[in-house]
Amino acid sequence: MTTSSSNSYDRIPLTDSIIKASITSNGLLLKNQSSIFLNSVNASSNGCFPSCFSSATATASSSKLDLNYDSNGEVLIPYRNILWIDTAAKHSTVSSSTTSSKDLLPESSLNDNIFQLNYVLRDAENSIAKPFKINIDIENKLNETNDNIISNIMGKSYKDSQPGKSVLVIVNPNSGQGKAIKLYHTEVEPILKIANYKIDILKTLYNKHAEEFVKELDINKYDMIICASGDGIPHEVINGLYLRKDRAQAFNKLVITQCPCGSGNAMSLSCHHSLVPSVAAFELIKNPVVKCDLMAISMKNRPTKLSFLSQTYGVIAEADIGTEWMRFIGQVRFDLGVLSKVLSRAKYPCSIAVKYLTKTKEELNEYYEKHYDGLNSVLSGATDESNKLLTEEDFNLQYYDENLQDDELPKDIVGDTGYKWDWIDQDICSNLGIFYSGKMPYISKDVNFFPAALPNDGSIDIVVTDARTNLIQTADALLSLDKGLHVWKEEVQHYKVRAFKLVPKLYGRKSVISVDGESFPFETFQVEILENIMKTTMSNGEFKETGFKEKISK
Repeated sequence: MTTSSSNSYDRIPLTDSIIKASITSNGLLLKNQSSIFLNSVNASSNGCFPSCFSSATATASSSKLDLNYDSNGEVLIPYRNILWIDTAAKHSTVSSSTTSSKDLLPESSLNDNIFQLNYVLRDAENSIAKPFKINIDIENKLNETNDNIISNIMGKSYKDSQPGKSVLVIVNPNSGQGKAIKLYHTEVEPILKIANYKIDILKTLYNKHAEEFVKELDINKYDMIICASGDGIPHEVINGLYLRKDRAQAFNKLVITQCPCGSGNAMSLSCHHSLVPSVAAFELIKNPVVKCDLMAISMKNRPTKLSFLSQTYGVIAEADIGTEWMRFIGQVRFDLGVLSKVLSRAKYPCSIAVKYLTKTKEELNEYYEKHYDGLNSVLSGATDESNKLLTEEDFNLQYYDENLQDDELPKDIVGDTGYKWDWIDQDICSNLGIFYSGKMPYISKDVNFFPAALPNDGSIDIVVTDARTNLIQTADALLSLDKGLHVWKEEVQHYKVRAFKLVPKLYGRKSVISVDGESFPFETFQVEILENIMKTTMSNGEFKETGFKEKISK
């Protein structure tokens, strides 16, 4: 493990002008100096991004940046875009200005009255977040001390989060077709650095390296673990924490999040609403912390594992795990795998027992509305659950019994309300095409598989299809995945459950079970929800828009 150097931060040029600014209710207004600011931005872009960012961003100019203006046409830097501010004297000195404009202050003015402002602008064309540094002279300070000014600006800039965190970044060098390290150093690290984050980096060397490392981690050193990878490293991280003797304290202490540097980046897309590494880095800095449910996976004579994303059996599992050897061609490998299985009408017989929360689509809609409306209360800390610290009891499994036979239903527990354990129609299960269960809505780009998923509603979403469904209907459902409309199709079974048990019945034929995109032993497994276990960050405190709420509101 290494501590991050300041190289990526130092490559972000500090403009050689001191720009006059004033504090407003919406941000810092650069008074009468829009042209000077734009020249500074262009200079910074030309100086920084050919080396700091990928070639796609190297041609950035102010004309492509998403700039804010007030009614007089003056540039406004919104508080949300501000990552750090401090007196400029604590940073590097300002180079002599080559302009004679009366609006610029001479180098000799660089003292405790001048502030260095670190902020981010979005590239409107490429949707990339770009870091900048400027020196400003705040005109309307009145009699406020510098400390009060800094505190005031930082407080407004971090309404939903805390600045200057200590983070462990875990990078999988093999993620994203081997591009993860480059993506991290060029797109993620500059944003973290300019936000004054204290960074340690672990580059994984082998499978489960992250899990082993996190199991022994000194959790008091960090506020957050950032997985600069695909979805495999978050899976390892939560399981490493789960194996700790102090797992309750570890999950209470650490925020787990992802910067999308892999081929599968469902956590970032669902939580940060973006697959762009620099945007995700900015969002994780600014977003509120939200508690998420996790899922516990149990198999006989095997240790329990945690899952944050999904479990699948049938067409999707084989299309994912079964095409690993084609990973070099990217996402199309998955599409080809699904198409092949659907056209061949592949069947995956099984039995599925479920602890229903909703049996019908009408019940599911009502459940969703009720828990969606409760999201704001949880986010604001207005509920007991949002403030509750985890204890060891929160990890206890309620329904799993290792001695239970495959043909037996798990037992209901005393005090259970609602539906009892039951089997899904065996006729459907004997002809099953797709079984997919999950907790986050987006499993990949343009695949909105669980549009009714919510972060902490105490449920697992399940989608089941029958391989006997005619190909036109099946194709229609699959072509609706991008908008999440497949779950409204009559031929698609969609439930919310508290737990389930799946018993494969392929009678000697080998297949695969996938958990969070990782291959698991092909045998009976049981899954149940663990509520409010993982802290993560989410844009606006909720998952990326799926269209489900809009659909049921019509």
